[in-house]
Amino acid sequence: MKILFINTFYYPNMAGGAEFFLKDLIEFLNPRHECAIFSIYDMEKDMKGKNIQIDFYNGVKIYKSSSGAYSLNARRNASGSSFTKIRNKILDINNPIAIRNFRKVL
Repeated sequence: MKILFINTFYYPNMAGGAEFFLKDLIEFLNPRHECAIFSIYDMEKDMKGKNIQIDFYNGVKIYKSSSGAYSLNARRNASGSSFTKIRNKILDINNPIAIRNFRKVL
């Protein structure tokens, strides 16, 4: 069975408990099924201008989508402005770049 997991963050950009749980779950299921993960990364820092980058970690295929204007560093910064927090929540739900890249992966 092919399984594609979707999460904002994944290894090595681990932000909290959900990412650690998901990583363990995928690595547990991967020997029995073909598992992959689709996640968001800072384009300038991690992707060097690419729209989608494919990496592997512990046999798991990782589709890294560029984030566009979305800043993971601002997302992690709890002391960010209210505007930044609201903008990041909206882009969590509706990021046009990530949606386009997700369609490519499917």
